[in-house]
Amino acid sequence: MKLQFVILSRDRSEFLKQAIDSVLAQNEPLVEFELIVSDNSENENVAKMIEKNYEIDSFKVITRTPTLSSRDHFQLVVSELTSEYTVLFHDDDVLHPDYIKTMCAFLENTNEIVSAVGCNAFIFRKNIKKCADKMHSFRVVKSFNKRRDFLSQYLFGNGGKAPFPSYMYNTKFLKEVSINELPCGKHGDVTLLSTLLDYGEIFWVPDVLMYSRLHNLNDNNVYNLANRICLLNFMVKNGLSRNDDLIVLLRCDYWYKWFIGQKIRNIFCWRNKIVFKFLFFKFFNFMCKVNFWKGIFARIKRDFLV
Repeated sequence: MKLQFVILSRDRSEFLKQAIDSVLAQNEPLVEFELIVSDNSENENVAKMIEKNYEIDSFKVITRTPTLSSRDHFQLVVSELTSEYTVLFHDDDVLHPDYIKTMCAFLENTNEIVSAVGCNAFIFRKNIKKCADKMHSFRVVKSFNKRRDFLSQYLFGNGGKAPFPSYMYNTKFLKEVSINELPCGKHGDVTLLSTLLDYGEIFWVPDVLMYSRLHNLNDNNVYNLANRICLLNFMVKNGLSRNDDLIVLLRCDYWYKWFIGQKIRNIFCWRNKIVFKFLFFKFFNFMCKVNFWKGIFARIKRDFLV
């Protein structure tokens, strides 16, 4: 098995060092792997950090000039891959020392056609030793071969999901999909993974093999209602019911985030009145349902991580 490990980096040198060190410190990996840092930064801080802390032959560094959008950067990296399997990791996350050993062992021991394998992750904000929660609650390997089943995991109360940077991809299948041609903008990770199901199964191993960092520069902090509505429509198009309680609850969450972001002077405009009425009546409808309170408590727990 040939493996390439690519860290996609952009102007986060203080996080990148921890990410690089976590890859270089892997425990007894079952395969040899090539580490590549794809530097898509607008300044030279990443280059200076690497020059200061690492030997020139420790890993490969590719500098992107000029800088690219995140989707173009991702697509360019995919086009350059030459390995059988690939990990596309973010510069703000950290690997567990057993990541490569555990993930490769799973791939070696399965007889199924696999498009991607993801793992579980601890969530932390500032101190990696103070992890408050896991990304999902599954204790056994979970497999997906239908888009509907996979997409349903992104709804409240369904046990959670494997984080996007945790996946180890079958490179041949990954190259078949262009993220630039997929809908939903910043949610292209969800549409990319569900599209890979056209080529092979997706598996989630229950092992916690990475640490997902929450910080002010996370992409999830950039709210785009149009992209989120597009994702809901994508879910419905791929088999989920528009009237399902969990879909309605997710729609309420999207509109709530949009509503609280409106300027006070516009609070009584006709559109805001419609959204307020929608949220007000749906709130009472969901108050007696378990999934509503699961979503509330999960949001509180994540928002108040230390």
